[in-house]
Amino acid sequence: NGLQLFECGQLVSDALTELALVHGHVHGDPHAGNIYITTEGAGRLERNASPCVVVLDHGLYHHIDDTLRRDLCALYLACINRNRREISRLALKCAGPLGRFFPLLLSPWFILGSSLSIDDVRAAKDNKLPPSVSAKDVSDAMTSLHVMGGNMLGVLHSFGYVRGLLNAVSFGERRRLKSVARMAV
Repeated sequence: NGLQLFECGQLVSDALTELALVHGHVHGDPHAGNIYITTEGAGRLERNASPCVVVLDHGLYHHIDDTLRRDLCALYLACINRNRREISRLALKCAGPLGRFFPLLLSPWFILGSSLSIDDVRAAKDNKLPPSVSAKDVSDAMTSLHVMGGNMLGVLHSFGYVRGLLNAVSFGERRRLKSVARMAV
């Protein structure tokens, strides 16, 4: 049909990332049934057609306030640039006592700039809490995520959907993070 999978993935990544990181609106249910690609020109399929993204089901959006949006942009950029001091500061602000794990919720690639210990990684491998994490830490982190300037739990859930959607069309994490870096400035 003339559409290139990479171009479609780029369009979806850019559209949903811009919506969140530039405008502060996060689609609450961005699965494959709610994201379509069509071509410009009344739906005709043409060779070398330009794809357009169509987003359906606007019934649930997570709105993040400007302070949180700026912090999230700064955290993404700090993680991409492996700026450990800034990662620690912003992740602590977002997730309280479990801030050192927070970047991994944004992207598994961010383990490279994290301050996780070998015990943290081993516990994750065994599906357990690390020995240094208490139930109160988990409770405090969940409270931090919930009371921020937007429903951060919902935002993280939606971001996970987008990662899965993009992986399904072979638009890998490196490409997604390049899109994030462009929109987070």
